[in-house]
Amino acid sequence: MKLFDSSKQIKPIERKTFSVLLNYIKKNKCCPTYDDLEQKLGKTRGAIHRHLKSLEKKGYVKLKG
Repeated sequence: MKLFDSSKQIKPIERKTFSVLLNYIKKNKCCPTYDDLEQKLGKTRGAIHRHLKSLEKKGYVKLKG
């Protein structure tokens, strides 16, 4: 199973966001909330949403809802 298309370039903040997601899921066995991501990344909810949408468009994550 292929989790993401590594051929698509991602920005450093997207890489950091993706890393925070993976580490959080490994540690907590569930996905982080926007509040969790805001605390870890020091970014606004809107910025985090844009990064997640970009990661989804590039095939790195699949968002619900």
